[in-house]
Amino acid sequence: ATIDLHRQVMNNFLPSAVKFHYQFNLRDLSNITQGITRMRREVFQKPLDAVRLWVHEVERVFQDRMVNDL
Repeated sequence: ATIDLHRQVMNNFLPSAVKFHYQFNLRDLSNITQGITRMRREVFQKPLDAVRLWVHEVERVFQDRMVNDL
């Protein structure tokens, strides 16, 4: 899922003169993976906790970089 999302982000959010920081690479995948692997096992009480952590890490890596045009 992470690799598919990474591909979609790369294809849909292309860098431009204004959005030059929209350059996504393998470091982004690494940051997501590192964030997940740093979580201690005893914190996970149910499978949904792992999904929530994944969503959180994806938001931190991709969403925080997005420009808000409002």
